[in-house]
Amino acid sequence: MGIGLAISSPTLKWKYIFWEIVNTEVVLPTGNIIASVALYTKIGYHHYFTPKSELQAAIGIGGGYFFGSIPRITSDYDKYNCYYSPGVCEYYGFYLQPEISYVHNFNEKYALQIGAQFPLIFPRFFPYPYKLFIGFRY
Repeated sequence: MGIGLAISSPTLKWKYIFWEIVNTEVVLPTGNIIASVALYTKIGYHHYFTPKSELQAAIGIGGGYFFGSIPRITSDYDKYNCYYSPGVCEYYGFYLQPEISYVHNFNEKYALQIGAQFPLIFPRFFPYPYKLFIGFRY
């Protein structure tokens, strides 16, 4: 977990479905916790409560890389990925990220998004910690 930046391509929207073609996400570590990079596409459902507020449920699919001190995982537990020092692990591979969020659109260009993401990385089913986020979209 840490401070991050997410950049996405323009979003294609239909009546109930949306598609963010390309997403790039970088999370920098705060303290000794993990750093990550992910590149994925995201498709989801959106429901408008008012013309300016919507609920989104989506799934991102792509690739990711994670490195750092991961709570509850030590070199005794995962000898293949934790070889830098005890508790410092490296994971990369297929990336799957379910997400739910609320979006308030201020106008056609700016929006505030609040939500939670639950990134998972495979093939060894490493459960990366969930992420709570607040962000402005342009």
